[in-house]
Amino acid sequence: SRTKGINVETFEDEDGNILRFIDQAGQEDFSAANQLFIGQGLVSAINIVVVSCTMTQAELDDAMMKQTALCACSVDTLQANDAQNTPADKVTLQPVLVVGTKSDKASSEQLQNVEKAFAKTKQRFEKILDFEQSPSFLDSQKSWDRGMAEFRQRFHQGKHKVLSRAPPQSALCSNIQRVLPWIRKHAGSPVVTRQQLTELLAKGLSSLFHKFDKSVLLGQEDLMDAALRQMSDACEILSFDQSKDILVIDPPWLLNQVIGVLLSPSTF
Repeated sequence: SRTKGINVETFEDEDGNILRFIDQAGQEDFSAANQLFIGQGLVSAINIVVVSCTMTQAELDDAMMKQTALCACSVDTLQANDAQNTPADKVTLQPVLVVGTKSDKASSEQLQNVEKAFAKTKQRFEKILDFEQSPSFLDSQKSWDRGMAEFRQRFHQGKHKVLSRAPPQSALCSNIQRVLPWIRKHAGSPVVTRQQLTELLAKGLSSLFHKFDKSVLLGQEDLMDAALRQMSDACEILSFDQSKDILVIDPPWLLNQVIGVLLSPSTF
């Protein structure tokens, strides 16, 4: 079924790295809301652009360009048509994997159309995004394994790229991440104030570490700002420049239960 909003899955890989898969709705109605989940300073991400090989050339061009434009948002440009003019000091090259699905159901001409759309998109964004030399192709689920080996290899290469340059996580950010499940359980709401988060954090850390000194959280506004930016980039907590006192501690709730419901075709 089509994603209405956003789905987030977290797991630990074989090297002990915590990986987060963020599946965003592809419908155009959700594009503005999806930008809430793309941190302006985010560098530790692999962008996966997915299209169907059975689309027409016009559909491929449109879908691939729009999905890649969302990836470009994370290099400090919300206007895709200004991508070529992004200042050099703002450039953060993130890996982009373009995947064509249902390749077994497409004709040779349709596969070539995917290649053409990929070439156009790469030319448009290659100054700010790190593309592979060609798209990956996956068959339908009945014969899924045929293209999966190549895709996995490319994914692991991209993963090592972003892990090598990911900014170090602060101690405070690590502590928030450690107790966030406890905070979400005891907050009573997916939206909290900054003061409420600080109080819940202190209680959560005290429950984990009996000798935890709550005073270390006092007067640490700069550290808290930095930690919340990292958490926002990781799609763990949403903070807003316009209202720094309001925090969404369960981001999928915002898109799935609020924006997703409002924009769903069944609502109208």
